[in-house]
Amino acid sequence: MQLLNKNFRGPFKGNWVLALFLLGFISRTTAIAQTPGTFTRTGDMTTMRENHTTTRLRDGRVLIAGGVTGSFSSITNTAELYDPITGVFTPTGEMTTPRRSHAATLLPDGRVLIAGGFGPLGAESVGCSPPLSFGCPLASGELYDPNTGTFTATSDMIASGVASGGAQAILLPNGKVFIALNLAAQLYDPATGTFVAAAPYVANAPAVYTATLLADGRILVTGCDLPSCDYGVTELYDPWSDTFSITGPPNGRDVNDPKAILLNNGKVLFLGSPGVDLPAEAELYDPMTGTFAHLGHTIWPHDFFPVTLLPDGKVLVAGGQSPEGVTGAAEFYDPYLGTFAKTGSMVTPRYHHKSTLLADGQVLITGGYTSSAELYVPQAPMLWPQAITAMKTAAGSEILNFWQWAWYWQRSPAFTGAPAGFGVPGSIDNTPGMIDKIVAMGGGVGFLNISAEQWVLDYRHAVQANMDPR
Repeated sequence: MQLLNKNFRGPFKGNWVLALFLLGFISRTTAIAQTPGTFTRTGDMTTMRENHTTTRLRDGRVLIAGGVTGSFSSITNTAELYDPITGVFTPTGEMTTPRRSHAATLLPDGRVLIAGGFGPLGAESVGCSPPLSFGCPLASGELYDPNTGTFTATSDMIASGVASGGAQAILLPNGKVFIALNLAAQLYDPATGTFVAAAPYVANAPAVYTATLLADGRILVTGCDLPSCDYGVTELYDPWSDTFSITGPPNGRDVNDPKAILLNNGKVLFLGSPGVDLPAEAELYDPMTGTFAHLGHTIWPHDFFPVTLLPDGKVLVAGGQSPEGVTGAAEFYDPYLGTFAKTGSMVTPRYHHKSTLLADGQVLITGGYTSSAELYVPQAPMLWPQAITAMKTAAGSEILNFWQWAWYWQRSPAFTGAPAGFGVPGSIDNTPGMIDKIVAMGGGVGFLNISAEQWVLDYRHAVQANMDPR
């Protein structure tokens, strides 16, 4: 096939009105369609909660356990189940001990391990010295059985189970549970129902903020040194050798309640706000190089917020504290573009809430000093890799210049779920200045030969800049 050259630039003109309106709707299992990229109310919880845990069970229901129901002293042992089919919360058995900021881990057999956290002042916290105004560290553990709806005690941990970022527990490939705590880490074996000490941290007396399971099975643990927290601590735990090693270091930003989440590309996104009046700082950890890279910051200020990996690989950031108080502002991070983009706001502003990805791809938002709950309907994923493959197949080439790739974008065979404008003659040709914007995103040299992947990346940057100027 004869390739086009830069003389074919003439048709690329017209106002840029191409909007990435997402195709279709994601429906709840109740068959009630909602607009993608928006939040909608669902049933209320049986009680208000914050600093609780949410765990998606094997049957798709969500276990909500413990937390605070008012002031920090009102720690509860109640639990409930959310049914995504009916949108209704119903009580289930009570935990053996009231607790908040604990860990909840789904085990391979379908049970849920509940461990550590803070308990209320009183008999449940004997041995807590000195007592804290918001409760005392707990060393107890228990198991929830969804078949019976009951909690039963398991063995105690070898040390009180608290971490500065809330208890951090991860199911390992071998079926054991790794729990990263301040000062020391430990392992729970479901087969024996016992906790054992893990290897000691390399750093002296770290306070743990996050623990993230990497794609290769290692665990990235971050925090700071106690008691001063003058410097950051970043270590890798190898479950096969039961050893910790130093990695990083992070960029050293002083942030509140940092969040970490593994992306589909194997890197780890970190978000944390230096204060309620500032956007959350963002950085990426690359396990291949053991280094952190600063990404900038979120659009909105967020503090004390959850993050959720969506089915299309984006990360939802919703709510938290802001300069105006509690916020419902929401956005997502697109790892393909490396940028943040706005999405619909939550129905109810909230912080110290939880977000849980459901089996149908929606996100359940619960609590945050309220009993209300809502659902986020993700934007329908567009099949960008399929579009790139179609362009290269139609062109019979891996490398073309900007103008040539624009021609194939509009004239390659369309398919269900394709991005808006793909396979539509004139979607770029008849929009004045659009090709120039795409070229500008790529460095301003239109006859430069590039890959289809790079052209689509520049195209998406140009679209986002037009739709969401900031």
